[in-house]
Amino acid sequence: MLLRHTLIYFFAKFGPGLINLLALILYTRLLDPQAYGRFSVIFSLVSFFNIFLYYWLRVSITRLRPRYPDPAQGLGQAILIGFVTASLLGVLPFVGALVWFSDGGWLVLLALLLMWSLGGFEMTLELLRSGARPARFGVTSLVKSVAALLISLALIEAGYDGVVALLMGLFSLPCWVVLSIFDSGVK
Repeated sequence: MLLRHTLIYFFAKFGPGLINLLALILYTRLLDPQAYGRFSVIFSLVSFFNIFLYYWLRVSITRLRPRYPDPAQGLGQAILIGFVTASLLGVLPFVGALVWFSDGGWLVLLALLLMWSLGGFEMTLELLRSGARPARFGVTSLVKSVAALLISLALIEAGYDGVVALLMGLFSLPCWVVLSIFDSGVK
C-alpha cells in the first residue's frame, strides 16, 4: 500500500507540474514581457501571503487529522475559524496595495480573491492527503492545473488583458473544487 500511494502521489505532483511547465511556455509566448512581469510579481506576492497566512493551518491538518479522522468532529470547524481569521488578516496588505496602486484596483482585488481561493484549495488538498486519499488528491490537482490553463488561454483569446486572464484562470477553478469537496464531506 505504501508503494502504491507513493506512486500515486508522485504522478499526482508530476502531472500538474508538467501542465504548469506547459502553461509557463504558452504564457511567455502569448503575453508581452511587461504583462508577464506584472503577473509574476502579483503571483509571487499572492504565494508569499498564502504561505505566511495559511501554512500553519496546513501543518495543523497534517498533525491533527489522525486524531480526528472525521473533519466534522471539530477539526473542520477549527480549520474554518482559522481560515476565516487568517483571511481577514490577509486583507490588510491588500488594502495597503489599493492605496499604493490606485490604478490597479481590479488586479489587487483579483489577487486577494486568488489568495483566498488558493489558500482554501491547498487546505483541501492537505485534507485529502492527510486522509490517505491519493487518487482524489491527484485528480483534484490535475483538474485544477488543466482547467487553469484552459480558462486562462480562453480568456486571453477572448481579448481579456493578459494579467487579468491569468489571475482569473487561476482563481476560478479552486473555488469550485473547494466547494464541491467540502460539500461532499471530505471523508
